[in-house]
Amino acid sequence: MGLSLVGQAFAQERRIALVIGNSAYGAARPLTNPVNDARAIAEKLTRLGFEVDKRENVSLREMTRAVTAFGERLRLRRGSNVGLFYYAGHGLQVDGRNYLVPVDAEITSSYSVRSEAMDVDTVLGQFSGLPDAINVVILDACRNNPFEERLRGMTGNGLAAIDAPKGTLIAYATAPGKTASDGDRDNGLYTASLVKNIDAPQLRIEDVFKRVRAEVAQESSQSQIPWESSSITGDFYFVPKVPAPAITAQPSAPVEAQYELAFWDAIRGSTDPRDFQDYLQQYPRGKFTSLAMRRIEVLTASLAKPPPPVPSRPIASTQPPVPAQPSAPVPPPSPIVEPMDREMMVMRRAALRDAPRADGKAVGSVEAGNRIRVMGKVKGETWYLARFGRSEGYVAADQVMELAAAEEAEWRRSKDSAAIETVTGFLSRYPNGTYATEAKAKLAGLRAAAAKLEQEKADQERRTAEVRAEEERRQQSAAASRSQPAAISAPPPSNAITELKVARTCRADSSVVPSKITVSNEGGWCWLQLSAVWVRMQYAPNFRVARAPAHGELVMGEVNDKRTRLAYKPHPGFVGTDSYEVVNKMSGVGRTVEINVTN
Repeated sequence: MGLSLVGQAFAQERRIALVIGNSAYGAARPLTNPVNDARAIAEKLTRLGFEVDKRENVSLREMTRAVTAFGERLRLRRGSNVGLFYYAGHGLQVDGRNYLVPVDAEITSSYSVRSEAMDVDTVLGQFSGLPDAINVVILDACRNNPFEERLRGMTGNGLAAIDAPKGTLIAYATAPGKTASDGDRDNGLYTASLVKNIDAPQLRIEDVFKRVRAEVAQESSQSQIPWESSSITGDFYFVPKVPAPAITAQPSAPVEAQYELAFWDAIRGSTDPRDFQDYLQQYPRGKFTSLAMRRIEVLTASLAKPPPPVPSRPIASTQPPVPAQPSAPVPPPSPIVEPMDREMMVMRRAALRDAPRADGKAVGSVEAGNRIRVMGKVKGETWYLARFGRSEGYVAADQVMELAAAEEAEWRRSKDSAAIETVTGFLSRYPNGTYATEAKAKLAGLRAAAAKLEQEKADQERRTAEVRAEEERRQQSAAASRSQPAAISAPPPSNAITELKVARTCRADSSVVPSKITVSNEGGWCWLQLSAVWVRMQYAPNFRVARAPAHGELVMGEVNDKRTRLAYKPHPGFVGTDSYEVVNKMSGVGRTVEINVTN
């Protein structure tokens, strides 16, 4: 575009902008529109003479560096500067301070917000020391708080009000303490209106935002009211206000005609047909309408391939003349692809398209978690030329990620998981990656823990089966013994009475089945002491012996408490395992007692 009156006005100001759009959040709910919003704003600001640094889906480290570089550019160009910061994405307030959330934030409490997100005051601090500059901060970051459950009661809705420093205008997508809609179109409601009105000619910045506020309020049925805080003392125009050119032939021309002439003077040397389309939209009945239409026709035709040569002589034919066919639409110019060769990870289901546009025809699709071969990047666009299997086409840059970054993001989600399939899936995608060793160690630990749990479960099932089998055996033995008395000496032999009075007590381990008693073969009697329940069961006449021991004598006798209990005396010289069984006369429940006879 030639340097016209409008261009000269741009040149008098140094316009610098940083534009950030965050959509692909890892630990928070992803957003649909912020990246699209950032692209639309960046394109519009570039056409308005701004030097734009556009960033998409940035981490905290990348955001901090970008904001620092933005401030350095402002301070290097002291004088008539215009600095503009635009952010679209998640934002939240804690204790009255506003924070912009990067895509890698892992916020678990109000304290972690300060280390995981960027304080808006950090952005405002970049404008310090620039007394003559005009500074603009636009925050489309008032969406619902994605960390509300974790920060319940510690944060407010939307963003908090901030007093704009001197020479600064702060614009919010909605009023303080309120939330804005992400929208269900390509752009959010607020940014769509801002893009529409920001280049309206001859409007002060305050009037631009008034128009935006009115449109958004109407579109949202008054549920979203944009808001600004300003301390700008002068006038600023996104489309600069320029003096009318000298027109000697029409000294009394109306002001609108002067604006139209200035607009035409600014675009008349352009080779972009969109500039003349903008003119026709602004002045559909203007003085230069026919010229603008002709320029659009010429510039569009120059992008098309030349038609095939026409024969020098007409060929005679008896057929009636064929009506002329309408000319085919002019195809868009072929994209310029900067070569590259690397693998990238698909982060969400992506379509391969025949052109680097969202409305391009889909020629293939790739599911999340697959790798694609990237062969080049479209110059000046956020699209890659890629191949997956036999399909080749263009894929949007926000749908893929460098392998190293993708691995790190997925490992952050996998390292604290207790699911074996999660870690197995990570290793299947990054078998030799940076975190493969840690992942393999974690997988081994999870598998060992799972194996231990399975063994404990099997042991418990085995013990349960043993108890059930023992119970069934006792019941069968009890039923069989009801018809025959047990072989037992009652009362004890006379020679045993004296010995029983000084007999020792042998206690049983009744926590296992069958109960176990250890008796040393010292040639004497031993009172058999079981657990309390079996002691009561062995009181005569509540029990009977269903099966006598094979290697010793079992008798009833009275101990010092005058209660009748059982005493056991192994046969001389016997060492080994003996056993007997008692049955409760009332319940019929029996129990086997094993006696381990030692030297």
